[in-house]
Amino acid sequence: MAALSSLLARAGRWAYPPFEELIPLEGLNALGMLTPIPLLVLEAHLLLRYSHSPALNAIRRYVLFPLTCLVALRSVFSYVMPDVHHDPAPPGSFPRGVQAFGTEPTVSRDQAVANANGTLAGVWILKAAELCLGRNPPKLNTDMMKLQKSLQGKGGVRQEVEASSTLQSDGAQDDSPTSGLRRRTVTNGKAAPDSATTQDSQDENDSRLDPCPRFLPCTRIPLEVDLALSSRGYGWNIGPTYAPGTEPVDLLPPRHSAAFASLQTRRRRLILSGLRKALIFFVVYDIEISLLIAPYLWGPRANLGAPERLGGVLAQSLYFSEMALWQRVALTCIVGSSVTFNTHFLYGIYVAVQLLPAYLFPTSALVAHYTYADPAHWEPVHIFNRVWHPQSIRRLWGREWHQALTRLFVQNVAAPLGRALDALGCGADAPTASWRHKPTRKSEMKEAPLSRDTSALVRAWRGRTGRALHRASTTLAVFAASGLLHEAGMLTMARTEAERDPWRLLGIGMPVPTSPPASMMPYMVVEAGEAVTYDRGGKVLLFFVMQGVGCILEDLVELLSAGRGRVGGLAGSLWAISWFFGWGYVCAEPFFRMGALQGTSSLRLTGVLLQTIHARFFT
Repeated sequence: MAALSSLLARAGRWAYPPFEELIPLEGLNALGMLTPIPLLVLEAHLLLRYSHSPALNAIRRYVLFPLTCLVALRSVFSYVMPDVHHDPAPPGSFPRGVQAFGTEPTVSRDQAVANANGTLAGVWILKAAELCLGRNPPKLNTDMMKLQKSLQGKGGVRQEVEASSTLQSDGAQDDSPTSGLRRRTVTNGKAAPDSATTQDSQDENDSRLDPCPRFLPCTRIPLEVDLALSSRGYGWNIGPTYAPGTEPVDLLPPRHSAAFASLQTRRRRLILSGLRKALIFFVVYDIEISLLIAPYLWGPRANLGAPERLGGVLAQSLYFSEMALWQRVALTCIVGSSVTFNTHFLYGIYVAVQLLPAYLFPTSALVAHYTYADPAHWEPVHIFNRVWHPQSIRRLWGREWHQALTRLFVQNVAAPLGRALDALGCGADAPTASWRHKPTRKSEMKEAPLSRDTSALVRAWRGRTGRALHRASTTLAVFAASGLLHEAGMLTMARTEAERDPWRLLGIGMPVPTSPPASMMPYMVVEAGEAVTYDRGGKVLLFFVMQGVGCILEDLVELLSAGRGRVGGLAGSLWAISWFFGWGYVCAEPFFRMGALQGTSSLRLTGVLLQTIHARFFT
């Protein structure tokens, strides 16, 4: 037992090394963050090809899964963002780009990137859980199977002339002895059957169609690679379906065919749409970044980094205790909206880069086979929907917010918990109609009969109340898992050992002062007897859990009003946005305190304009 404990301790220290052993994330070190990918591909291979083997299934679950979790943690939590030094702007000019405000050099860290890296570890673990703990291998969806069927027909059928002669190109009869011989269809070198048996052979080919071929249809991308790296699961029966008109197509149609022109038109439209949206959201994001580090708005601490002589961003950062209420609210709203703008910008660029090679070289088999050149992967070009008009909290997170991780949470959290509650009979006897709407038919109003001596508690558990509890439990579980995933990003932003305490994931970590000590406060005055508050973590987890609570409150209103009080419209949007930013205000404090804003920079092209306006009209 002692040996096992020692082994587990060493494995934990390797996966989550102490603060003094962290490696700067720069240069080729960044490739270490990709080390879980080979393990994920191996797990996908075993799931797709050998799910019938009990021995290999045991290896997936009890060997590869814990190994991948350790590697995923190591790939992220063994690194720290390096310090970046910034020189001040020349005298008489406004700072731009990576230049700092003031007259002295500053030091920053890209804490926003560090936060995103922390969530990556959770994504790797969720993917490993899906691939290692899954019992039934996924299959290609109907649209992919149709594409595979059409490609199989095009690739395996060719025509040959039984004799060596050919018909004259001008349509005249050929007088050679072989002119009367007919053409025959040859499939894979064998003569095709007569027309009477064509339908039978077609049915036989359909039955032989492999639902898990070696490669993704029309590419040379192995199915294992696509399954391991796909978060949403497009093209699989476990992912969303394609919208009408966006189904996958043959990537190498004849050059002068209608299919070729349609494919190029779709690619061109997506490339232009991606670049247009990237440009728009880049400008908006640049304005926001220029505002976020403006000392004339938020005080002297707002800067790109912090003064080098005071310890840089490791010691100097923004504190809510220094700001007025309007500044706290404004910062929270700007940061919350910048997440969507930045993601839109990056996604638009990513889509354009993915499709541009195929658009420039449409007949290249190399490009078609080894890139995601099918527009079906990218239509339409937006990762967020109408987040400014969500109508309800559940709709905000279930439809308007990005759905990149939805399937992973459903597969690994909601579905297992739902099966467990079903096994316990939670809501098992609820009416067939939706639990939250008033039933319209008598058959929907009848619950399954229970014996008269059944207690009221059991009837509630198995009836409508149980169905509501079932829905609420899965909702809270998904949001709690999302909160833990995003809370991990706070650990990668840690500047001290206390901020890196893993128990901070649950809000019970080492206390960290939320106000700077007196020695680090050259810009503020500490009142005598002022209490010092501490943060033990868990604020991001609280934010996401409260989003789940908001969804439950909406369901409760609909349940009590028998469906007549559904949340929606403009009032629903105001409610959802207020709830979102209200709890965002709570979790924003550690981001500012740990220097997330001071390490974020863009080109700041609009910053010069904003500074000019401020200098001209407000000073």
